[in-house]
Amino acid sequence: MEAQRFGANANTCVFTLSGNFNRLGMVNNVNTSITPLLGYDQNDIIGKSIEQIQPLIWAENHDWIMKRYFNTLVERVVEKERIIMCCNIKQFLTTVTIFVKILPKLNYGLEMIGFFNPLPMPGTYAMFVDMHDGMLLGISSNCYENFGIPSKFVYGFA
Repeated sequence: MEAQRFGANANTCVFTLSGNFNRLGMVNNVNTSITPLLGYDQNDIIGKSIEQIQPLIWAENHDWIMKRYFNTLVERVVEKERIIMCCNIKQFLTTVTIFVKILPKLNYGLEMIGFFNPLPMPGTYAMFVDMHDGMLLGISSNCYENFGIPSKFVYGFA
């Protein structure tokens, strides 16, 4: 079953990220499935931080999470399929499944490879709200389509 979800016939978007200290979290490569999944062109992502496609609430901590893994080797995300939210090119939340592995490579040092698959959730609305101050931290595109809430309201920007 895993071969069907993450194999050649799946709509899998594949990222490779640097695990090296001086380029931690930088995208080394991404396949063309990034365009139908999140609307980005490969050139929009390669050479930039993976934080570009993450909701800010996670992006602010992603490097710390990666450093914690490389310092402790405790697998909280690596080798585990998870459901996460990414931001598409219009900054709306998109639900995906992700599976991450470590690739030691002689020419690049350490790399992480992430397999992203779309996870359609029809009829489901996604919103991140800060429980302390009520600030809107992220919304899915169907919040805009059905309720008229634009992504520019996220983080108090209007």
